[in-house]
Amino acid sequence: MIRPVLALLLLAPLLGSCQRPEIEVRAAFLDDVLVFVAADPGDADAEGCWTGLTIVDDSARRAWEFSAAHCDRLFPYRVGTPLSTDRLRRGLGLETGRLYIVTGETSGSASVSGAFALSRAGDRLIVHNVDPASPAARAVRSRFWQSGQAAAPVAAPAAAP
Repeated sequence: MIRPVLALLLLAPLLGSCQRPEIEVRAAFLDDVLVFVAADPGDADAEGCWTGLTIVDDSARRAWEFSAAHCDRLFPYRVGTPLSTDRLRRGLGLETGRLYIVTGETSGSASVSGAFALSRAGDRLIVHNVDPASPAARAVRSRFWQSGQAAAPVAAPAAAP
């Protein structure tokens, strides 16, 4: 009896460290293309494969996604390239005044998360990054998973002008 209890006590710290790693991302515009960069500078040079990335709007619908392996440096990730030619340009498919969450996975089983909103200053769009653990972002993420949208295919993106 003492040996199983002792083994469990010795293994408990190791079991707690099996938590899935999380990489937080921030949104920005680079050459009029939406990009995601690592919020933590320690993750900025991460290499690996993206296995999926989804942008969800505040109505819990997917605005953009991909679900195929893309191997290279993880950051910066240019949304829509090189996986396809549907570059997500400033304002294309995204609206000001709405909250968007970012959710994804890498081949290293890391979970990727972020949240952002857009506003307009004259003819410029501005990205406002939001804490993905904020109550508003958590509510969108929860509605997305509960709605069944997470399992449904995303609609084809609109063609770039």
